Amino acid sequence: MAFMIVHPDYLAFNEQPSSTEYSLSLYQDFLEHVRDRYKDTAWFARPCDVEQYVRHRLPPEGALNGQSSRFKVFRNSAVRKG
Repeated sequence: MAFMIVHPDYLAFNEQPSSTEYSLSLYQDFLEHVRDRYKDTAWFARPCDVEQYVRHRLPPEGALNGQSSRFKVFRNSAVRKG
């Protein structure tokens, strides 16, 4: 499993990257490599796809021997109970 957070503040779009940035082309190359290498074996999911997948597989509240599930669903997101 891979999870990558990319924020525009850390990408150099049209100039030489600073010491706290990396080139947009590096990120594009990474995405192309992953797509080409794992296209038949990986699930390239958007956050909303993952949310829908989890929501449809959670047990209903209270279904586990009278106890609530370890996740509680609020509006449109699944949040782990503390």
